[in-house]
Order: sequence, then C-alpha cells, then structure tokens
Amino acid sequence: MATTQKIHSLIDDIQKNRYFLPEFQRGFRWNSEQVKKYFQSLYRGYPTGAFLVWKAEIPSKIKGTNPSEENTFTRLILDGQQRLTTLYTLLKGFPPNWIEGKPPRTDLYFNLDTEEFQYFTQTLMSGKKEWIAVADLLQKGAGGYIANAATINPELSVYLVTQLERLNRLDNIKNYEYYIQEVEQQDPMQVVEIFNLVNSAGTPLSDSDLALALITGRWEDCKDKMRAAAEKYSKVNFHFNLDFFTRCISVIATSRGVFDNVSALSRDDLINAWNKTEKSLDYLVNVLPQHGYIDDTTFLSTPYVFFPLIYYISNNNFKFPDTQTRDKFLYWVYNALMWGRYSSSSESALDRDVRILKETNSVDELIKMVALVRGGNLDVTEADLELQGVRSRLYQIFYILVRRNGAADWADPSLPLYNNIIGRTYSIERHHIFPKSKLYKIFSSSSSYDKSLVNELANIALITSATNHSIFNNDPSAYLPNIDANQLRCQFVPVEPELWTMSRDGYLAFIKERRRLLALGINSFLNELYQGKSTIHVSRDVDQWRQRLEEVELAIRQLILDVAAEHEEDIEPKSYIPHHFVAKVDGRAQKYLRDNPSEDPEEFKSLEKQLQFFDISEYCELMISSSNWQYFEPYFGSKGAVQSRFTQLQNLRNTLAHNRDLTDVIIKDGEAAILWFSSILRKYSLAAA
Repeated sequence: MATTQKIHSLIDDIQKNRYFLPEFQRGFRWNSEQVKKYFQSLYRGYPTGAFLVWKAEIPSKIKGTNPSEENTFTRLILDGQQRLTTLYTLLKGFPPNWIEGKPPRTDLYFNLDTEEFQYFTQTLMSGKKEWIAVADLLQKGAGGYIANAATINPELSVYLVTQLERLNRLDNIKNYEYYIQEVEQQDPMQVVEIFNLVNSAGTPLSDSDLALALITGRWEDCKDKMRAAAEKYSKVNFHFNLDFFTRCISVIATSRGVFDNVSALSRDDLINAWNKTEKSLDYLVNVLPQHGYIDDTTFLSTPYVFFPLIYYISNNNFKFPDTQTRDKFLYWVYNALMWGRYSSSSESALDRDVRILKETNSVDELIKMVALVRGGNLDVTEADLELQGVRSRLYQIFYILVRRNGAADWADPSLPLYNNIIGRTYSIERHHIFPKSKLYKIFSSSSSYDKSLVNELANIALITSATNHSIFNNDPSAYLPNIDANQLRCQFVPVEPELWTMSRDGYLAFIKERRRLLALGINSFLNELYQGKSTIHVSRDVDQWRQRLEEVELAIRQLILDVAAEHEEDIEPKSYIPHHFVAKVDGRAQKYLRDNPSEDPEEFKSLEKQLQFFDISEYCELMISSSNWQYFEPYFGSKGAVQSRFTQLQNLRNTLAHNRDLTDVIIKDGEAAILWFSSILRKYSLAAA
C-alpha cells in the first residue's frame, strides 16, 4: 500500500505517537553538513526520496514511547529516520522521543539575500537582519515571524516584508509532500532484511549497523542489554558503544572478525555469545588497569585490540591461565597499538587474528603476525620516535610506561599521574619541557617540520594542570633543578643539566638523548613482558633507592618517637615495644656495643637508640599492636594498608641488603610504598622523604 503525506502532517503524527522507530534501527547519525544539504534540497524543491513504513499487526519492540494498546497496528519507520528526526527537531525545537545518539543542532540559519543555509556563527550573523533562524521561522510561520519582528524591531519587519517571497518559500517546506510505501509483511526477520537492503542504498549503513539489525530482529532485548553494559563499564572509564558489543557477539559466536555469518545465528546463539562477552569484559576491566596500566579507553587509538582478548578469554574459562600468558597478551596489545595492527583493513586483520586464535589458541602466533608486518623486528628505535607527537600511536605506550613507572606530579609527588584523577586542578596535562612559546623564537612556527620538532613526544611530560600552570614558560634550566631526579627518570627525562640549555643546539641535544631513553625504556618494558626477564631501565640506581629507603625509615622512626612523646601519659614505656621482639632488638644492640666498646651502654636504653636496631617489619608490628594502633590509626587509617606497604618496603630493603637484582615488581612496589609513606608523613609535618 502507498500513500502521500506532507511534512507538517508527518510531524503531527509523530507527536501523536502514530509513527514509531523499531528497536533494530540505528541511532541518529547525520552530521551538520548533511542536515544543511537536506534543507537546501527541501527549500529548492528537489527530490529527497520516499519513506518506507512497516505496518505491523503485532508491535515489534520499539524505541521511545510504546504504542497505545488501542491501536490495531503499529507504523514503524524502516527508511527515513534521519530525515524525520531532523525535521521533527527543527519544527518542534526538540528531538523525538526515539532519539538515540547526538540529536541534530537547532541553530541552522538562512540568509534571505543569498539563500544559503549555515549554522550560527556569532561574528558572521549577530545583528545581521538577513540571517534568520530556520527553526524559529518554521515554528512561527512566515506571517507570525514578521508579526513578532514588528513588536521588537519595526525596521526589521519592513525588511522582512521585502523578502516575503523567500520567507514563504522557506516556510512552505512544511508542505513538502512525501511518498510513503507501507510494508505489511509480519515476519520480523524478513522486515529486517528489507530494512538492510533499502538502507544499504541510502545513507550507507556500516556492516555493524546491518549486523545489529539482524541480531535485534532475532533477540529484541539485545540493545537493552548492551546499553546497560555500556553504562556499567563507563563507570570505570571503559567506554564501549553498541557497534563494539555487536562485533563482540559476532566474533565469539562465529569465530570470525567479519559479519558474514551473523544471519545464520539463532536467538540462543546470540544470547550465549552476549553472556560470554559480558563475562569476558568483566574480567578484562579488572585486569587491564592493574596489570596493563590501561585505565581509560579514550586514549587508545582503536578498540579492535579488545576483540582477540575477549575471544581468547571466552574460550579459556574466562581468564588468562597464568601470568606469563597475561603478560604476553599485554605485549601483543602494546605492539598492536604501536605499529597500527588495525589501522588499515582492520576487519581483514581482525579476521586473521581470530582465525589464528581459533586454530592455535596461542598468543605467540598473534605476536608473530605483528612481527611479520614489521619485518620481524618489534623493537622501537630512536628513529621511530623522531617527529612523533602526542597524536602518534607511540603516545599510548608512553602514557602506559609513565603509569607503570609510578610517576608522580613534579610539584607534589603525592599526586599520581593517571587519567581518572579527580578534580580539574589535578587533571593530567601534556607539558612542553622546553616551552613551545620560546622554541618558536628559535624554530619556525610556519614550518610543518619545525612544528613537529617542537611538539615531539621527546619534549612532552605528563604533569598536573596546577603544576603546568606554575611552571608556565620557564626555561628547563630554571625549573628542572627543583624537581626530584627520580621523577624525571620515571618519565625518561635526561637529568644532566648540560642538556637543559634553552638554545637550538641545546634542544636538539636534549630530544636526541630523550629519544634514546624512551626507546630503551619501551624496549626494556616490552622485552620483560614477553621474556619474563627484569630488564627495567628506569630508576635502577641502587644508591638512589638506598637513600630513599633510608629517608623513609628515618621518618617512620621520628613518627614513632613523636607519638610516644605526645601520649607519654598514656603509653607504658615497657609495653610500647611489643615484648616478643624486645629480646631480638636488645641482642642487636648488645652485639653493636661489643663491636664498639667505646660507646656508652646507658645511651642505648633510650627509645631513640633502640629504634635504630629495628627491622622494617618490627616498625610495623609496633604500630599495629593492639595497645598502640589507637595512636597510629589517625595517621594511616587502615591496618591492612600499613601491613601491605611495610611488606613492600621490607622486600626492597632485603633486595638491596643482599645485592639481589632489582626486579620490576620490587621497584614498582617499593616506590609505591615510599610515595605512600612520604605523602602521609609530609601531610602531618612529621618528616619528609
């Protein structure tokens, strides 16, 4: 059956819930340019297609308001959603209740002199009588628009009258007539097939759109499940959309990276694949921030790296079988991101990777595929870093490495550097170590090469917004000496002052050395993941770690002494040190006195001297003992946290004392503990490390 209907009548019917949008329809996708061209065609009376409507006796699942039970059938829009959403929004001033996605803008303007459509621009249109708001004109009508102008600005209304022909022509868009074809087929899957065929010839639907329509046709609740999951994961800064979930279902259910076999899936197949998807993602969003330093998906260049992970996990009891496999998958993820595994022909590359996992269930084979494209060499060279800025794929691994190294803010080491820190003042900003404003006095801002050189990743550090503003455009030689050298090393910043000179040669020497440090750091980190070897380059200065550990120990001793002095009326001196290790501490002191007979034994009866013979674990036991914890709880809050941090310090101290290799884990945990204690002790002005 076919009929015709004018735009104003269509919009009224939508408002009266006589037209609906089926759940399998995609969201609103038109951009502003498409909307502008559409109105240009309507104004000139050009053909703009027809509408295809499904007249369903048994209502399918729909978007927005549900149809009335009194209706004997439901009209569902199969083709025309983008146009009708646009028209409704401009004529009513707000989008229809079925809107999904970003609604069309309502600030479309029309020039009565040139007859062109443009979106509002303050400098171009403000105070210019020839520019009128399209939505305002359509809502008031030409006559109403002129009458309203007369009450505000009589001079404007005189001008509008001279343009009455064009005003009426614009207003007459509401009388533009559309041909409407109705489909009375009642089989939802056949209707979905019609929808896909028709829309593939109009504004192109992606393969994901078409697949989602097929999935929704068989399993109407799938989008509700996807939306709920998207909201759940966004709360932990993993942002996934319906296209992402659609591909997850397809990959798991078909073992393919393309959508070719989705039409053959049953409702049970789809539900089973979705359950596996969600269970796999639940696991990943907990593993990746902790072990992969991926705490936010917005800085990743592609979501495609998730699909092989999800496929593997869903087929391996929803977890990595061991830490070695986990680390190798992380190694693959980082390399896939760095070398653009999915930057071109992404579907084909994904299909190959999924097939590899299906046939071998081996991450090593995935790694070989990335290496093959790179000529067998996955190492990052200094040349790879040349002229690469924050928009390059290498920025991702730089951020991950900064996170992994436990880097903190340069002005306040208590503040960690990660994307999800709370408060605008503490948000991460990309800081030019050599100020851009001064470099452009040396290099040309009009040269693309020089601009790339100035904004190279080798000149970028991550710091908080507050610190970035405080440094402003000072020379590196002026502010870098005030920053902890270890924090500079955590971001691979050269610590040699001779490389901080604000000059052309100085800058070129600086970025050359930083490229070397970055390449070395990236390769060490990745090799450690793949080979299981601790080849960490950053912060491996043994003397530096001994010094930092000693500073924290001295601060802890001072805290213990200050607490004893503050509560001397309540604390029994003999019970302050737990009795079960008094003998051990006394034995160490006696041995020291035997080795140093010139020392006065009486001095070693003081608490201050006794603390010098404590092991790190004994500081912890003193603090958390049942009689003492009440005095230390205000400082540390959690007894479990104190025990955990002391264990990390103990491991670092034992490694240094026995000249064992400083492994990645020991360095990472030790630095975390040092930063934790330092921030607490500094907060209470007891001591600083």
